[in-house]
Amino acid sequence: ATQELREAYKNPEVYLLLCNIICRSGNAQVNFNIFNAFYCNISFDLSQIRQYAAILLRRKVLKKKPWLKLPENLRQRYERGPSMVLRIKVIKQMILQRLVSDDDKLVRTSIAALAGTVTKHELPNGTWPEIMQFVHEYVKSLDPSARELAMFTMNALASSASVQLKKHFIFLFNLFALTLQEPENKMVIVYTIRFKFLRRTMTQLAYLISDEEKVVVQNLIPRCTIVMREFLMGNEAFACEMLDFFNELVESEVSVILPHVKQIVELCLEVAASPHLQEHTQLKAIDFISWLSRLKKRAILKHKLVVPILTTLFSIMCRPVDELDTIAEDNADEMADLLSAEDNTPGTYAAQVIDVMALHFPPEKLMPPLLELVEPALQSDNPYVKKAAYVAIAVTSEGCAEYIRSKYLHVLLQSVCKGMTDSNPVVRNAALFMLGQFSEYLQPDVSKYASELLPLLFEYLVQICQYLQKNEKQPPGGVVRMFYAIEMFCENMGKIKTSLRFGTNSKVDILIFSRQGILPYLPTLMERLTLILTVAKSVSIRELAISVIGAAASAAKEELLPYFQQIINHLKIFLTVDQPPENFPLQVQAIDALAVLARTIGIKNFLPLCEECLQLGLNLIVVATDPDLKRSIYGLFAALSFVLKEDLSGYLSKIIPHMINSLNSSEGVETRYKGGNALRSFELEDELQEDEDEVVSQGDDDEDEGDDDDDDDVSGYTVENAYQNEKEDACEAMREISQYTKEGFMPFLKQCIREVTGFLDYPAGSIRKVSIETLGQFCCSLHEVSVRKNSFEGIEALQNYLDVLLPRFVEIILEDLERETVIGALETITDMTKILKSTLFESGHFDIVLKATFDVMNGKTACQDIDDLDDEGGEFEAEYDAMLIEFAGDLISSLALAIAPEKYNPIFEKFFTIMSSKLKKNKTISERSFAIGVLAQSCENMSDGVLPFVPRLLPIFLTTVRDEHEEVRANAIFGLGVLAEHGKASLYEYPYKKQYPTILQVLSAALARETCRKPTDNICGAVARLIMANVNGIPMEQVFPVMIKCLPLKEDFEENKTIFRCFFFLLNMHHPQITKHFPEIFRVSSHILINKQ
Repeated sequence: ATQELREAYKNPEVYLLLCNIICRSGNAQVNFNIFNAFYCNISFDLSQIRQYAAILLRRKVLKKKPWLKLPENLRQRYERGPSMVLRIKVIKQMILQRLVSDDDKLVRTSIAALAGTVTKHELPNGTWPEIMQFVHEYVKSLDPSARELAMFTMNALASSASVQLKKHFIFLFNLFALTLQEPENKMVIVYTIRFKFLRRTMTQLAYLISDEEKVVVQNLIPRCTIVMREFLMGNEAFACEMLDFFNELVESEVSVILPHVKQIVELCLEVAASPHLQEHTQLKAIDFISWLSRLKKRAILKHKLVVPILTTLFSIMCRPVDELDTIAEDNADEMADLLSAEDNTPGTYAAQVIDVMALHFPPEKLMPPLLELVEPALQSDNPYVKKAAYVAIAVTSEGCAEYIRSKYLHVLLQSVCKGMTDSNPVVRNAALFMLGQFSEYLQPDVSKYASELLPLLFEYLVQICQYLQKNEKQPPGGVVRMFYAIEMFCENMGKIKTSLRFGTNSKVDILIFSRQGILPYLPTLMERLTLILTVAKSVSIRELAISVIGAAASAAKEELLPYFQQIINHLKIFLTVDQPPENFPLQVQAIDALAVLARTIGIKNFLPLCEECLQLGLNLIVVATDPDLKRSIYGLFAALSFVLKEDLSGYLSKIIPHMINSLNSSEGVETRYKGGNALRSFELEDELQEDEDEVVSQGDDDEDEGDDDDDDDVSGYTVENAYQNEKEDACEAMREISQYTKEGFMPFLKQCIREVTGFLDYPAGSIRKVSIETLGQFCCSLHEVSVRKNSFEGIEALQNYLDVLLPRFVEIILEDLERETVIGALETITDMTKILKSTLFESGHFDIVLKATFDVMNGKTACQDIDDLDDEGGEFEAEYDAMLIEFAGDLISSLALAIAPEKYNPIFEKFFTIMSSKLKKNKTISERSFAIGVLAQSCENMSDGVLPFVPRLLPIFLTTVRDEHEEVRANAIFGLGVLAEHGKASLYEYPYKKQYPTILQVLSAALARETCRKPTDNICGAVARLIMANVNGIPMEQVFPVMIKCLPLKEDFEENKTIFRCFFFLLNMHHPQITKHFPEIFRVSSHILINKQ
């Protein structure tokens, strides 16, 4: 039957025959020979057959060219033949007739979709005026059912022909204003809300709308809110459709709703707070608040909506959960990540929105009103109110990190300690979650409280060990949160962030691991973790324990060596190809831990295991089907590249193809169809369309211009998180492998660049970001190999890649809505500048990179909420917005490495003005630290080119040395030393010959009053630079002994390079001070070597 139907589909008379079938009545007989097999072999009733016929006909005319190639008489007129039971005059007439007369809803829906496709082909040529006349006539009818039919039909037309209806925009928008007032038939309003044309026009086709038309649409919004209130009282499902419409607008064309944003927000808050509405409805209302907070925070600030939003969200978070949720939360096994977007409840989604607000709002506008809610809640007797308080503060720790660190960290950690000892497990779990978040985002400050916090966490470990040794089936409540807190604390413990170049939020800060931070606690921690791995039977507990071991390895590094063999013995149990299904999570976690150990335990220590690990990975990747397992294997290969470097090259032919397959895989991708999956039940439809496409392609090589009908039935796609993570980690692994294998990666470079470039437009921002970073590293690796081999072909290939990639990166900087993605593009170009230098811009693109970077500095990109609103929050900015500007500043600073001084000086002139404005006392610590740090880094990058700017830079550095915050002081001192090093004679010859004594006096005074180690370390570095620049201008007998007494450095170990350059400088000139203080220098050298500083 399938084959016969396929042949029938190729028959020229199929149009007429399908029309005839559509028009069959319930008791009519079917006599067409070419469809006999179809009717005999398919058990559908006649209604289903007629619906299927309409679908087949629509697919037959879906392509524009086949439709237009039909003879005019076939498209317009079919006279009755001798064998026809029914006279069919016109296909288009049939459509109009059946829309009115057909009483089968499914058939009529399919006919309406057919009408939309035909309209798309006919409307531009004006060859089907009857369809719009039909809508005009019926929408004005006194019969409510006729008005419903008009909107139903118009909805179907616009789903396929939005662009073609452009000249009817004003009519249609005014039509909506009328139909939203429908007094009798609520379905007229429903079809207006569902109107795909309205939604698609305001989302995908916003560029087609004139200002006049936009005003008409804006005027519809108040009526929409009234309709939504009416539906909430009688039909919640229809109210949800209105919320969907608002959410689509705020995601894509938010300017339409801005004049009415206060009204919509207040309505959404009412919906979200109503306990009588379904959770599904509440979530949609909260979703609108979330999107608006991401995209238009200034509108929220302008209308003073922060307080009512926070009040509503917090009240939702305070709701008690039902009995089953209480049990689950007590055990907390399903709560590994409160911020997961899956399986949201109003309470968890409310917490996520506060997290979003923390990332996008100025802390000065968000934290005070939030703390007013939190402080009394912490004193409440209601455990769910306390829980809400802990969670609300926890989720702000990423976006408001500096604000919390500088103002509230001590008091909040006291509250954490109190919560961790609370008698109620709900409160304890929330406090543990807050500690985990603080440990992840508020380092190094949180580590200073290790002596108070770790004993509490270790006590939890003791309880777990006791339970397990008693063969208890269930561990104490809150085990997941406890392990999360320990993992985050250990992983980040001892990280010292030194911001000599950049601000406190910048992710390119140098991270120095103070292994002493975790060492005192390492024996106790490892003893209890290994005991848990030995006695625990629970897969989840062992999985969590292995994860914490990986975190401890990240902090302890080679100091973990005494426990290394014991850890490997535990991991080996799960590091085989054949594992029982229940051990699968342990296998994935063990491979992840192995990768961490490879990076941290020391190359020499891990090298003997490399061959075994490599074979394990190669054997597993061949049989692996699970995305989590493949992701972990890719991470192991990347870690092995760090250890083996180019020795991994011989295995890449067995590794890279799997990663490319993961990138190209469509596993986990689900296609969503309009109207659900009902149409997919007719599987033959797709087969027939493939045949039709083949016939069309054979008949005409030209593609249909602008013909995108292939996806007319598709409403969207979703990708499971696990498969998305697989793609992301595959991309990241390729980046790292290219970085370490260098020449060995070159045979795969072309294909990898082609595949990864395709992900620059991927919907998930995290994948776009890692794609940018990977492509940047590919270019850097190609450059290094080409320079090493003196390869003209390599350099030429690099320029070809740069011609494509740099404009794409600039486009992302200007247009991407995700700040993290834009940051990734800025950071990647910066890294490429530092490695490629002038090569980066040999083929052009410098001007567009520069302009885009200054656009970021001036807040003019898509991710920066650029509407000119007169809001009270204008003097403040979110910490992540400040971070975006910091990365732009770093890029502008690095450009000095790529272009000649005479070209860079005008750029620095403009940059200097912007940075100077950020050094005012009313600016935040982060802004001041970044501004003075990036000026200092610019001096270093400019080298001798800094000379013209010495008169303006020197006073700034001298003044900022007295700043109240240690990071700002440290950066200013660093800048002072760099300026002296590169300014050279301009600082000690006429007319500035008195500047050296001034600088020394300022540094001496700073050293005398300094209590923090970081600025002290930078004073040593600055003095070393002064000595190398003009040793004769330094009273060495007084200055050098003081510098020696300040050694060894305690925090900023990067300055050890400067110190020892100074020692070599003095040694080469046989300076008496170097000989006099040789014992002290030997002691300092030994300390640095032993402690690997």
